[in-house]
Amino acid sequence: MIEVADKKRVLSRAFSGAPVATRALAHRVSDALVLAVSGKSGMASARLAIVGNQSGYKELYVCDADGANLRQVTQDRSIVVAPAWMPDGKNILYTSYKQGYPNIYRTGQREAVSKFGGLNASAAVSPDGRKMAVILSKDGNPELYIRDVRTGSLQRVSSTRRANEASPCWSPDGSQIAYVSDSAGRPHIYVLALKGGSPKRLSRTGSENVAPDWGVNGQLTYCSRQAGRYRIVVADPRTGVSRVLPLDGADYEDPSWMPDGRHVVVSRSVNYRSSIYLLDTQEERSISLKEGAGDWFSPACSRHY
Repeated sequence: MIEVADKKRVLSRAFSGAPVATRALAHRVSDALVLAVSGKSGMASARLAIVGNQSGYKELYVCDADGANLRQVTQDRSIVVAPAWMPDGKNILYTSYKQGYPNIYRTGQREAVSKFGGLNASAAVSPDGRKMAVILSKDGNPELYIRDVRTGSLQRVSSTRRANEASPCWSPDGSQIAYVSDSAGRPHIYVLALKGGSPKRLSRTGSENVAPDWGVNGQLTYCSRQAGRYRIVVADPRTGVSRVLPLDGADYEDPSWMPDGRHVVVSRSVNYRSSIYLLDTQEERSISLKEGAGDWFSPACSRHY
């Protein structure tokens, strides 16, 4: 590939793949071109984990970043929630009620990863793969814990006797965790530096702020209930400056950053029907990725592939 203006070679690389994998090959080429031209990662080769109920149960599915190649992963015949990719981009953590109570599972293995008494939910593994943030209620109300992936040792991070914590996510360098707490009376987004200090409240507006996700661009996105609608917010955790994405009158929830640091994938609900959409955070554009039979929720995008 050559830039016409200055005749500079931008990309010189050969690609190969099996005939049955032409779609994946095209995605690799697309991402290589984006990286060569912009210096930023593309998103075509990423994969999505989503929850769908087309079977009559909420099961875990995976698909390409454009919604194609849908494949059902679980057969729990129950309720699956909160999927989160492992750093290797191959396995997924999720919460399942298949035993009648919420435990955390990992794709590729049958036994639960976390099955303490009470709630086990919203697991998220650190970028280096060494630690797992998780919400447990084994000692009372739901609190934030950090578990050593290798040894299984637990560190309790929050201690709010009359409040609940939820939905932890890691900063790109693994030094901070963003999560939800209703310690102020309503759910808000907090950021905690693991080296020490008190949690800092990030969200200031909206009656409910939930489902944070930290992108490779250093920005946090989350869902905020404002004027009776669920909206998507993008915030800078360093400055606290935030903006609401200007969209239509539908409800937008469960945002997850794509690897390019520009787009987020969300669930969009209209008249009690939910589908998966891709949103451009820099321009007022959205694309439908998954509609049709059943409802689709809780998208989570892989970051490494």
